[in-house]
Amino acid sequence: MPHLLKPRKKKGGTPAKKATLKFTVDCQQPAEDTIIEPKDFEKFLANKIKVDGKTGNLGEKVSIHREKAKVHVTAEAPFSKRYLKYLGKKYLKSQQLRDFLRIVAPSKASYEMRYFNINDDKAEEDFEKFLTSKIKVDGKTGNLGEKVSIHREKSKVHVTAEAPFSKRYLKYLGKKYLKSQQLRDFLRIVAPSKTSYEMRYFNINDDKGEED
Repeated sequence: MPHLLKPRKKKGGTPAKKATLKFTVDCQQPAEDTIIEPKDFEKFLANKIKVDGKTGNLGEKVSIHREKAKVHVTAEAPFSKRYLKYLGKKYLKSQQLRDFLRIVAPSKASYEMRYFNINDDKAEEDFEKFLTSKIKVDGKTGNLGEKVSIHREKSKVHVTAEAPFSKRYLKYLGKKYLKSQQLRDFLRIVAPSKTSYEMRYFNINDDKGEED
């Protein structure tokens, strides 16, 4: 009986499955201060990410979901992590937040929105020096003598003065300092108590102005 040859199978088979990439953008810092809404950023990405050169074309290649303040993007390779950073910057610019928020990469698969570090020791020391040079005693600057003393304790600058001394005068000087540092557009002076002021970021989602 003749030996039957089995037909050879064609090489190739099923195509290899494409790799899946996962990235996260953490919006916790500005979200806690109600500077941004993470759900708005999630929508922005869904509208702006291009697939095959088109927006609104995510299909099964890209999925976006949010977990509290973290926005997760899962995409078929190739997908550039730097593309997410580019879109993050575009979002911040659209919200007029690029002057004081930045996108940083704490790991290979994640980004974070963080404030620029303007409240470091140097800035606090500069503010202490600014007050020392600007506070007027008997109509003159550089004349503190024993009537006014200024000292800094970490991030707090304390002013002790003989009466009469206006608390609102400190607020006025605080505003002048912020203006000199080009920070007036996004920092304000608020009064949490009768004897203190704080420098805080503006809440851009709040119509309320400066509190006294």
